[in-house]
Amino acid sequence: MIVAFVLAASTQVIHLQGVDHLSQGTFLGTALTRDGKLVPAASYIEKSKLPGPVIDVLDNGTILVGSPLRLIGAGGEVLLSDEARLVGSACSSRLGTYVSGMPGGLLRFQARSSNEWQVVAFPSSHRSLWGVDCTDKGVVVAAGEPAALYRVEGVKVVSSIKVPGHSLRSVLATKDGVVAGGLTDGRIWLWEKEQLKVVHVAAKPEVRKLIALAGKRIAALSVANESDDAGDLPEPTPSSSGSGVVEVVSISTSIAQTFWMSSGSTPMDMIERENELWVATDAGRIHQIDASTEMGDARRRHRRSAIGDGRPIEALALGREGLLVYGGGIVRKPIQGKHIYRSPVLDAGGQVAHWGNLRVDSQAVTAVRWRFGQSPILRGWSDWTSRPGGMARHAQFEFELKDSASIQHIQQFVRAVNRAPNMLSVLALE
Repeated sequence: MIVAFVLAASTQVIHLQGVDHLSQGTFLGTALTRDGKLVPAASYIEKSKLPGPVIDVLDNGTILVGSPLRLIGAGGEVLLSDEARLVGSACSSRLGTYVSGMPGGLLRFQARSSNEWQVVAFPSSHRSLWGVDCTDKGVVVAAGEPAALYRVEGVKVVSSIKVPGHSLRSVLATKDGVVAGGLTDGRIWLWEKEQLKVVHVAAKPEVRKLIALAGKRIAALSVANESDDAGDLPEPTPSSSGSGVVEVVSISTSIAQTFWMSSGSTPMDMIERENELWVATDAGRIHQIDASTEMGDARRRHRRSAIGDGRPIEALALGREGLLVYGGGIVRKPIQGKHIYRSPVLDAGGQVAHWGNLRVDSQAVTAVRWRFGQSPILRGWSDWTSRPGGMARHAQFEFELKDSASIQHIQQFVRAVNRAPNMLSVLALE
């Protein structure tokens, strides 16, 4: 909420400008950039229901959900169900599909030409298999308790290496070797020519996702359970106690750049699309970050949008319809709908005031509306109206952005209401 200290009988201006103020509003088909601009963005609507929390979305459109572990086909059919396991990982390729399950560290493989699931036998027993990544020949596996990396072809382990530490969380097969991220120590490993080395230690302990970028670079998403004071486009009201960081590491030089830091929300997934990283959080936000090599150390383009209802996002994927958003029990797809920005609740400094017009530093704004009330929790408020002039302690406005809009500064005019004094008592003077 934004509070104005309104002087009696004078018109004051409430300024909404910059990331700190504008980020407190509601974004419906709109986004906020790193330099404090409101711009249009995609809206999302429900496409289908989900039978559980989403863990992975595979390249062939199937979905891995947890509690219990199930692999769901693109048409909603159950392809695999394991009541004894709650979480895992999965990937698919032209050869078939691999699914790991925990607790117990079990890896299954189904060839594309078969309906049967086969179990991969590892030379050592592992309590966790958090990461799998399919290759042209099979799969690479990040195992834990104890930590190890494996290359598997079909159901046969063709090579392996022990990894120092307790457990691994993520794995990625690249042309330069196998890259793996730690579960509790933030270390990022490179397994190349049967040699193992640390190329970077991430800012947060759990390296949740690894993505290969152009120029022999790796994007690493690391997370922690505790919140962080630092943040780039932070949540105005923290939604969780978690935090996260996106870093890009050069495999050749081990030099790393921090692309984004979250505060007040936990990043859940990250994908790459046309030289941009898209990061989803448990606050229902989507961060779009430039990942091109041309930027060097310059301040990168970054904008934050929202899915509207605030449900947590568990996974992202690219489909025929564009960016698909998974989480909160539903799948959402993008639409070209209205671009609406709704202000936070405005407060006239604890007194009833006359709410006047709005001034915006752009002509690309339409359908301005207000509503007014005495309670900061929107109880007993008026209906939305296209006319200013409400008499109340609190107000809220919203407007639509045209496709060309770019807004940095909003001014809401407000004037205190002069009231005649109330006679409370009469005292006779001698």
